[in-house]
Amino acid sequence: MTSAKGVVMIESAACRLTVEDGSDLIDTFAKDLAADRGWVLASGAVEDVELRVVAGNSTAVRVMSGWSTLVTLSGPVGGPYQAMVARDGERGLEVIAGRLLRARARGVHAAWIPFAAPVVRSVAGPSSPPEQRPVEPPGGVSGWAVAAAAAAAAEVAREMDGQESQERPAAGDLVQHFKFGLCDVLKTNGDTLTIRDVKGSAHIHHIRIDLLTVLAPGERDGKRLFKLVRKR
Repeated sequence: MTSAKGVVMIESAACRLTVEDGSDLIDTFAKDLAADRGWVLASGAVEDVELRVVAGNSTAVRVMSGWSTLVTLSGPVGGPYQAMVARDGERGLEVIAGRLLRARARGVHAAWIPFAAPVVRSVAGPSSPPEQRPVEPPGGVSGWAVAAAAAAAAEVAREMDGQESQERPAAGDLVQHFKFGLCDVLKTNGDTLTIRDVKGSAHIHHIRIDLLTVLAPGERDGKRLFKLVRKR
């Protein structure tokens, strides 16, 4: 999408995360998104919650045993994650917000959104090559936000450099699909890949590799990992 001032926004598709019941939320995000950059969102039901909350001029840890409602959770991949949790207490509905330290999933829906950055086109016209501008956080932000912004700029630069891999995924490899997330490659048939969700749902998808950009592979769990992004 291009604004009147020539700013082109790079689209960033949200990807669903599978959070198994009984798993620790922070551990799940750390494991499943170890190689990714973006923003995590979640809500649902949790138990045995620990939150670091503001208490006067300092902070304290609040422990909420039993089941609670995770009203919202958000934060950059790797944390810190800010959460709002509610439960029915002796004095009625109790709502607590703070930095999440621990929570066990009991029906959580989560997603992560890859970072995106704006690109400014030259005033010479649409045929001119775009000039990439780094993501610059506003003044006064905390240290993690600066690091996250820098990581976002680096990720966008890598994808926009057109470093398309000459290799293609094969059966037994892994792919990180922009929509379906981490998947096993089950088989290939020409330009069609048959892939299966790794994170619990085990859904089968048939995708056209020629409609995507395949980035140079990395490695995960001893397998090649290809990132599949939309063609620009």
